[in-house]
Amino acid sequence: MRRWWIGVILVATACGAVQTHPSSAISATPTASASATATASTSSNASPSPTAAATSNPPATPSSQPTASGSLLFAALEAKGAVNPNQWNTLAIAGLDGYARVKTTFTPMPTPYVGCAGAIIPSVAHVAAGNVYFADGTGAIRSLAPHGQPTSVTAFPLTSSQQMLSFAVSLDGTQLLGAILTLPPKPASGDPCSSGAAGVFGPGDFLLDVYAAQAGAAARVLYHQDLGTMTATPGPQILFLIGWDKVGPLGTYPSSWATQGGGPVHYWGTPVRVDANTGRVLSPVSDPSCSIWDIALSGDFVCVSSTAALSVRRPDGTELWHISSTPNSGYEYEL
Repeated sequence: MRRWWIGVILVATACGAVQTHPSSAISATPTASASATATASTSSNASPSPTAAATSNPPATPSSQPTASGSLLFAALEAKGAVNPNQWNTLAIAGLDGYARVKTTFTPMPTPYVGCAGAIIPSVAHVAAGNVYFADGTGAIRSLAPHGQPTSVTAFPLTSSQQMLSFAVSLDGTQLLGAILTLPPKPASGDPCSSGAAGVFGPGDFLLDVYAAQAGAAARVLYHQDLGTMTATPGPQILFLIGWDKVGPLGTYPSSWATQGGGPVHYWGTPVRVDANTGRVLSPVSDPSCSIWDIALSGDFVCVSSTAALSVRRPDGTELWHISSTPNSGYEYEL
């Protein structure tokens, strides 16, 4: 039976942006997805074709409306014919009428072996400078405009099915960061569901390589880290890149790389600021007393405090607004 899985929705306006999220149809759920600004205009020569435009997590309201010269568009990742809904292999940019202005296919990311669990594949697409930047299973980064053909941007060298790539793109589309996590191999024998942490993988360490690139140029290595093994304390501390706002690059650290079902509403790890020049973690976006739910393009963020208050804060942590919960009541969170 032919299946189409609709994944990440990236809402693009002529001046503004929203966060986006993949649907989770199986236990392996991707990490948080893109947030960037985009200026989109419809091509009069485009040949529209129908494409689905909904996910189990619909997009939030755009932070601003398009100008008179622009059209409100969105980008959707699709897993056409895939059994695993995380195997994105098609990118479409469509209008609110549900018709694609442009569409392209690409090699899906590998799904590494992670023992008795499902791999959490980082987001493979981000919006920046009016285009959608996407990564394929070889590590190639390309951009797709609302009209035209994909354009090569750079490449981060994926060389093994036991690797996971995360990347981020500056808001003007000129600078990129990439992080490649290499996991140990599958063991030669044994049951990963009953052998404990020592038997999940074969011999080897978790490795992290962080890269930087200018658009149109080759990537260069910023640093290499040996993160140790599953049995080491506190375990592999992994950086995944999740986006880029007006303050700078964003990541999660430490990050989850596998799940046995369920998980956070949004981020698979603690959101952190990352240095754009070195690729190193700078600091958490929020102090530990307030757990982040979402980060806006401006760098403002919403979090839930240890007292269950919903708080909206500036990048420096200054509170803009808050509301306290009532007894026996929670918050409705939907993007």
